[in-house]
Amino acid sequence: FLQRAAAEMGLSREEVKEKKLQVNLAFYGGFHRHPINKLIHGIFVPAIAWSVCVWLAMTGPMIPPPLYEPFVQKLPAIPGIAPLGIGNYMVPNGAFMAMLIYSNYYMGLQFEAGFSWSFAIGVPIWLTATAFATNVPNASYYALALFVLSWYLQVHIGHHIYEKRWPALMDNLTQAFLTAPFFVWFEMLFALGFWPELRKAVEALIEKDIELWQARLQKRAELEKEKQAAEAAGDSSDAKASKKDS
Repeated sequence: FLQRAAAEMGLSREEVKEKKLQVNLAFYGGFHRHPINKLIHGIFVPAIAWSVCVWLAMTGPMIPPPLYEPFVQKLPAIPGIAPLGIGNYMVPNGAFMAMLIYSNYYMGLQFEAGFSWSFAIGVPIWLTATAFATNVPNASYYALALFVLSWYLQVHIGHHIYEKRWPALMDNLTQAFLTAPFFVWFEMLFALGFWPELRKAVEALIEKDIELWQARLQKRAELEKEKQAAEAAGDSSDAKASKKDS
């Protein structure tokens, strides 16, 4: 993916290695420029992650309970949220494994941002999804409703109506799912003033990506016009030949 994306952005192989984080963020950012689309994704990308984690939480412990329960059961209760103790929801289930994989991937791209995402987003998603799956009847159906609603708002409202560009997943499904939560997190960090130089570098790559995308659209439109003109000329020639024969 990185090699292809970099080639489309006009980067060399060496620049790809140096700018792996920028290329990842720019890939996703090129599909999300409109502020309404950004707002929708800022809310509903985490919502999709949470709904998936509700389902993954239903796997139950993926590590034998005696290995972790003595540690988590000592954690205090939180009135109104975890009255029996927060440790009851610190289960190494499928949701935990998913957040662990994402956290490690993000820390590999940028340690500080990945580490902060893990504790500000990853851990709360894991714990709340586990609590929801444990305590709410028919939790999977509520998660499905949120999942479908979130995708509809992003694809139809965000992309079709406002962005006027297909979602990133249409270009690279795996990379879109990997990058989306981190891009949303970086958007917030950039807005708060963190890593201004990185933000400029990403914005520059996004602008280059958009220019190339618009050039491809223009080239495609020109080819379509040429094709239509050729077809019209062919139809006209056939009509003249048919008239002459008659």
